[in-house]
Amino acid sequence: MKSFDVNRQLITKTIKPSKEKDEVAAAEGVLVYHGVKHGHSYLAQQCTTNVCKAIFSSSSIANNLSSARTKSTCIALNVLAPCFTYTLLDDLKQSYYYSLMYDASNKGNMKVYPFCVQFLSTTGIIDLIDDAEETALKIFSNARKLIIDNDLDINGLSALGADNTNVNVGENHSVFSLFNDEFPDLIKERLVHVWLPIKKYFLEQHDNCPLELKKFFELDEATCILSFLQHVLFELHKKNLELQRNYTTAVDLFRIITSIKTKLQERIDSEFFGAACRYKLMRLPIDTQNRLKSSFIKFLSAIIAYIDSYFDKNITFYQTISYFGQENIEGLTWHQVIQCVEMIKLKSLDEDRLFDEFTNVKSVFKTLLDQPVSLFDQVQAFIRKQNDISKINNCVDEKEDDDDDHLTTNKIVRSDQLWMFLFSITQSPNFKKLICFLYSLPCSNAFVESVFSQMKHLLNDRRKRMTNELVSAELKIRFNSTLSCTEMYKYILCNQDLLKAIKSDEKYTFKKKRIQ
Repeated sequence: MKSFDVNRQLITKTIKPSKEKDEVAAAEGVLVYHGVKHGHSYLAQQCTTNVCKAIFSSSSIANNLSSARTKSTCIALNVLAPCFTYTLLDDLKQSYYYSLMYDASNKGNMKVYPFCVQFLSTTGIIDLIDDAEETALKIFSNARKLIIDNDLDINGLSALGADNTNVNVGENHSVFSLFNDEFPDLIKERLVHVWLPIKKYFLEQHDNCPLELKKFFELDEATCILSFLQHVLFELHKKNLELQRNYTTAVDLFRIITSIKTKLQERIDSEFFGAACRYKLMRLPIDTQNRLKSSFIKFLSAIIAYIDSYFDKNITFYQTISYFGQENIEGLTWHQVIQCVEMIKLKSLDEDRLFDEFTNVKSVFKTLLDQPVSLFDQVQAFIRKQNDISKINNCVDEKEDDDDDHLTTNKIVRSDQLWMFLFSITQSPNFKKLICFLYSLPCSNAFVESVFSQMKHLLNDRRKRMTNELVSAELKIRFNSTLSCTEMYKYILCNQDLLKAIKSDEKYTFKKKRIQ
């Protein structure tokens, strides 16, 4: 009897219930997710697991945690990163069109290229490629291979987003020209930079202060000039932040750029350079006032001219697609729709059906406005019901009043979300294709730059042993998922495929190689 009792204890301790196994797997998965999201090393994650075992010693789930460094690495590399990337790609394939954005950066002895995508104002990273060659042909080959390997429709590529260099957008031999040889209708996206941050210098540096700066700060009009720069650069900075929003697309570009140009031109016409600047100008001699005003006007004119040198090349295109970025689409006309279709030369669109879909969508929109529930609340209810892997914020946006410098918080219906809401309740395949194309066009390369910021955090002196594959996996987890850690635990617990992958030995790369 004593032997039977011992064996029974061994059996009950060894054979864990299926539910408990799932909870252990979910706990291991979310601990890895938590570590990646918050920038913890895998050594720190192993330490956290050991601490959980010590603190919650009475918990069978905590005692069965076994996610040390190797297992945690493999979960991140071969379970979580592929899961979020495949989900991103599945959503992309349903959106017809997408843009490809990339850039290059030196990290130690590596030259890496994060390749990112945008579709319907959604952004994500597909892969991080390590390649020492920064030639147009090599970048083109890598980009093309990435598109094919991920089973993306290369005909759905709507635009390329990259820095304004000869390698990327040169006229003769560049990445854009190589893609354009295959797809003549491909759109070139360029990022407009119109200002640089002002650095502060102090006269207290004495002999260490450059002579030019010393002379400037000794001028009577120095504070007046600084007041002018503070006033103007603040307006530019606000527009810069607007361009860098993760949901800003080329549809918004005409509105944003036209707005800042108008503000600058109004200051020139009215000779208004800020209230603080005006008061300081009044204390200066007349000839100095006139000289400074003239220089301020030249400065503002130079900014406008610089913007125009890039923006005016495609201003007709940006103005045409801006019609679809209105908060209230009642003002959208059929003439504007067909003008846009003719300009972007979309194939496989049935114009007769497109017109019927257009009138139907506008009719549905009017019906939605007549509902007792506000349009904002209707759209947000729709967003919340969408894919449970994607958490959308409540989109309470900061909108600035053109007549007031103060920011006010308003509930704004994002145009991309409004279109998706309308398409969810109307059968509009042709109109949806058009909208998907327009909202796949990036407004800037800011998303790729944000990837570099995260890479700088990942690749530091304390994490030198991370491989390029692991860096790529962590970036995919960080950028392709917006779930909180607690939401991630519930998500894993309900996803049998993820639970199976975490519990399986197939996640270990070295075991896969042995099997092969």
